[in-house]
Amino acid sequence: MPLTGPNALTENDVIEYVCAYLESRSYVIEQRLHTKQTGDDIVAARPDGVRLFIEAKGSTSAQAGSKRHGLGFNSSQVSVHVAEATYRALKTLSNGDRDINRAGIALPDNELHHRYLSPVQPMLDELGVAIFWVDGDGNVTVQSSWAISA
Repeated sequence: MPLTGPNALTENDVIEYVCAYLESRSYVIEQRLHTKQTGDDIVAARPDGVRLFIEAKGSTSAQAGSKRHGLGFNSSQVSVHVAEATYRALKTLSNGDRDINRAGIALPDNELHHRYLSPVQPMLDELGVAIFWVDGDGNVTVQSSWAISA
């Protein structure tokens, strides 16, 4: 069933809510991209020097006029989005000092995203990938094996 209304978060919504969450915990946002831009969606730094690289995905298209704008992504699309975000997190961890550079994934807090992330969640936890779940009201819940705050 497609999501519409307040629970249909665009990638831009997810990015904004996660950035606000991190800023409230003393992170400095070094980079905040939007849908059409490529690279790390969020790069945030803690006062102790730890940097967090986050790949974000939404539950609907941010492009007005697209077929999915305002409608929830289907199961196949969510599966691809979760796979892409997981790949990006693993690539981040492979490219640097894991004590300084941390990886995260930001996703809408809905049944489909949980369904596709849950099979790999234990390995992501073991690798220290933080998961930022964002609900339709903009509330952020974090699953992480390390402390988000400094």
